[in-house]
Amino acid sequence: MPFLPWSAEMVIDEGPIDGQHQQLVTSINDLYDQIDAGEAKVGAILDYLVIYVDIHFADEERLMQLSGYPDLDTHRDEHRLFTAQLDALSAAFHRGEAKVDQKLMEFLKAWLINHIMGTDRDYAPILKAWRAKTQITVADLVIEGL
Repeated sequence: MPFLPWSAEMVIDEGPIDGQHQQLVTSINDLYDQIDAGEAKVGAILDYLVIYVDIHFADEERLMQLSGYPDLDTHRDEHRLFTAQLDALSAAFHRGEAKVDQKLMEFLKAWLINHIMGTDRDYAPILKAWRAKTQITVADLVIEGL
């Protein structure tokens, strides 16, 4: 069983964003699976996670801005705080001052679950209404394939 299983409860019903969320879950699971595999492997997965989080957050924020989501600033602040924490962890790891351990993995897991099922779920209805009005698909507006 994966460290962080994907579940239907995490779906916000926006295909490409759900796909990005699944990729974040997969990356966290990959990181967990490689904790004891050595610094190079863990570092590579951590680097990927840092990059992918930036892409995902940029996509979400663009969608929230376009759809007129009223709590964009609060959501963006949540993204920035997490990004700063992840960037600091990655830098400390690469300097040999921190390690990826169970405590860190529990933090990543809890943060992602709470974020998807909390604040991300809050913007989904506004995004759906905007898409219905404009006929623009989320797939036209997100970066995929990384």
